Amino acid sequence: MRPRALRAAAEMFYDRKVACTRAKIRKMITKQLRAAPDKENATMHWKMYWTNVVEWHSVIIEGWPAVFVPFSNLNSGTSSLPQLEMLWLRWKTGLVRFRLLGDDERAALVAAGFFAHEALLL
Repeated sequence: MRPRALRAAAEMFYDRKVACTRAKIRKMITKQLRAAPDKENATMHWKMYWTNVVEWHSVIIEGWPAVFVPFSNLNSGTSSLPQLEMLWLRWKTGLVRFRLLGDDERAALVAAGFFAHEALLL
């Protein structure tokens, strides 16, 4: 095989690994989001996270490594395989997880306007 063909094959393998790792993370996020009672149809909404996930389901993601992986849709946040694998391991081990919000905590987020600013995006 020629060097150019080898490089193309390596890039295709890398892209496939990135896509597979993103899919595993998405599956884990969905599984954990739906684990709470009455949440079997819940879905992750990156753009409307505060309203469609936090406000509607009273859960929040805790432990997201924002220093390494921007908190955004996995397709646009990073394409770095090591960063995605690190994020996957953190979800798998529970270092990143959904946490139920208490009533006082939720009220504080409402008072701080965390849910109001997304309405402006519509």
